[in-house]
Amino acid sequence: MKKHICSRCKNSEIFEGDSFCKICGLNLKDEDPDENLKSFSMDPGISMFKVDMDFSKLQEAINTAVDQALERHIFKLSLPPLLTKNQLMDMLDIKNTKASELLNREDFPVIREFGNPRVPTQSLLAWIDEHTEWVRQNAGEAWVRNRKGGVA
Repeated sequence: MKKHICSRCKNSEIFEGDSFCKICGLNLKDEDPDENLKSFSMDPGISMFKVDMDFSKLQEAINTAVDQALERHIFKLSLPPLLTKNQLMDMLDIKNTKASELLNREDFPVIREFGNPRVPTQSLLAWIDEHTEWVRQNAGEAWVRNRKGGVA
């Protein structure tokens, strides 16, 4: 298969028999092929392409994505593995009554084997994802501010 490269826009998707460049519109029939086109042969199945890239913009995009990911997960990573009742109250910005209600729910992740109830942080975060509506209705504004876009 014979392809050509347009000298004006460097488009390499010009095939033998094409009458104009689909990118820049160069009329190939009126132009001197030797002056405006460079030919090359290409084996079937081998793709060739040219990428012009501003590496500083790529680095900036990568840094922004990493910063956002770290910010989203820093809250989760800063928590202890097990929360006390007071830590749970602080984290969710709830009072003692609401914390007691939570700790006594059958579906709430709580461990009572340590003398006082403890809440496994990872299980709590999974529970919150499963019960988002309850959390929105019952947790305070501090929880929403601290959460920063999601648990996972």
